[in-house]
Amino acid sequence: MDSMILKSGKRSIWMIFFILTAGQLFAKDDDKMDYVQYAKNIMNPFIERCEKEYHLDCIGTGGRFGKNVAGIDISFIAYRKGTMEEARTLEVKMIEQLRDELNAHEKIRPFLAEYPFKSKEINISVAFRKPDNSCYSDGSVVLVFQACDKLLYSAEDPKTGKLVDLLEESYEEALKKVLGQ
Repeated sequence: MDSMILKSGKRSIWMIFFILTAGQLFAKDDDKMDYVQYAKNIMNPFIERCEKEYHLDCIGTGGRFGKNVAGIDISFIAYRKGTMEEARTLEVKMIEQLRDELNAHEKIRPFLAEYPFKSKEINISVAFRKPDNSCYSDGSVVLVFQACDKLLYSAEDPKTGKLVDLLEESYEEALKKVLGQ
């Protein structure tokens, strides 16, 4: 399973790279693609801060950049055991921080699909792995991500090695829990 995750992750990274570069190749006016550079100028320092502050490694970036900035995707790995509380806190803090940075960046605003940019359009995932890159199979959180305005938490089933759902909660519920801490 670990090799399947790594292979699919590599394919995803190449697909994202192709989509971003293909859009640049077919653009008729260089000014139309400035928003991709603006997004990079926001995402790259954000990623560096998250890696340092939260002890994460970024393994992929992307989003929906067809005609504007409609979504941002960032994937991280944390080489430690994950708890529900840490997963929730990381997810909410990073999404809120990136959303605020996107909305505060005046040059990207005209290119946002919707302003103010919504938290639900930022998909950050955090995989919790052992130092040897294998999954924990003790019921702890091995993956948290946002989809359809919900946070989804998964664990690895020790018998099958497949991911199983631990919890699904609305982003608003998670936000309230984190802000209440």
